[in-house]
Amino acid sequence: MSESLTSEEAQAIVDRSAEFCVAVHTGNRVDLVARNEYGQLTVDTYVDAVGERRLLPITESRFADLVVRYEARREPVEDSPFAAEEEDLTVGSDDA
Repeated sequence: MSESLTSEEAQAIVDRSAEFCVAVHTGNRVDLVARNEYGQLTVDTYVDAVGERRLLPITESRFADLVVRYEARREPVEDSPFAAEEEDLTVGSDDA
């Protein structure tokens, strides 16, 4: 089992890697963090108010706080919701 990432390691992954995201294990859920196609730091998390997972923007300082407070690990993007971001743009073109 790999060790939890430091804040610097986690930041380097989201800044430099298109192949990996950072999975923050908060005890009752796992939040996945990566940069979207516009370079914005984005978290895939469960939103209690709507009862589903959503991709939301996250600040650099909040991301660093999550990594310090919880267990952060490197995860492949291909196994995350970030892999489907671009594919969603073409879904449903044959509705007629």
